[in-house]
Amino acid sequence: MEIVEKFVQSIHQKPEQYVAFARQQKGWQQSFALLPDVWKVINNVYADTYATPNSFVVPERRIESLGALNALFADIDDHTASFRFSAVLYFLKEDYFGSRVPWPNMVVETGRGMHLYWFIEPLKPDKLPLWQLTQDLILDALSDITDCFSIGNVEVDKKVKDATRLLRLPGTVNSATNTIVNLYAYSAERYNIEEIISEYFPSINYTKTLKKDQISAKDRLGKSSTSKNSLTKLFNTYTLHYARLVDIAKLQELRKGLCRVRGKLVPTGQREIMCFLYRYYSCLFLQDEKDALRQTLEFNQCFVEPLTEKEVESATRSA
Repeated sequence: MEIVEKFVQSIHQKPEQYVAFARQQKGWQQSFALLPDVWKVINNVYADTYATPNSFVVPERRIESLGALNALFADIDDHTASFRFSAVLYFLKEDYFGSRVPWPNMVVETGRGMHLYWFIEPLKPDKLPLWQLTQDLILDALSDITDCFSIGNVEVDKKVKDATRLLRLPGTVNSATNTIVNLYAYSAERYNIEEIISEYFPSINYTKTLKKDQISAKDRLGKSSTSKNSLTKLFNTYTLHYARLVDIAKLQELRKGLCRVRGKLVPTGQREIMCFLYRYYSCLFLQDEKDALRQTLEFNQCFVEPLTEKEVESATRSA
């Protein structure tokens, strides 16, 4: 398990925060470990085991529980009979790394695809909109890798982009292909996320002015490009959706899992609407209905008297 430990400790920098692990064995079995205790978990891993590149302040795999954003990542799938790892990596090295996207710190051969990792100087959770925007920009930059192959079926999975994502652990086994998940390391040096944007995606012009949800004087005079305005709006939209999501979770926390009805805190009363709003903003931010529901079900469990899973699904379906 030396590879597993090396991989986890290379990405994670905060020993006081939790790493989430999961195994696909008769359903998902999820667990958490602080970095110094990771060996207790990985000592028992073998097949179909996953971990989060980002860490959490509490043992919950939810957006508002994030503690540090440690890495950007991409999942590239090959749906042909046998994965052409060397060929895909060749085109990435020739046409993408160092020009369209930074050189990754690690490449992981997963069995039917590959994961790319870019280590970043750890960001606090309030920087999640910036992290999410950069993540999307990298996936968009890689998305035409399909064009490099006369036989298609090589594609970037754009659903694999949320900060709470679990990804296959190197050094373990992919039971679907009966192969070891291999790790190829290039560099341990971490990127500054703002430098990534300025060097590889200059159209976003990420500055202190943009951080304040404003546009530059040049933009106000109507001299900016449509691309820059679109990216500014996208960043502001991420910020808004994330803020609303955190507000709902904070309200639940302040009420200690109770609901306010007619000025009094009671066990029931507003759970349905709070779950609905939580799932709604999760869908907007994550753009992944399945993971939004998973996080909403976990949010529901923080009420003093949680709804049943069926009640949550019914009350939030229209989100």
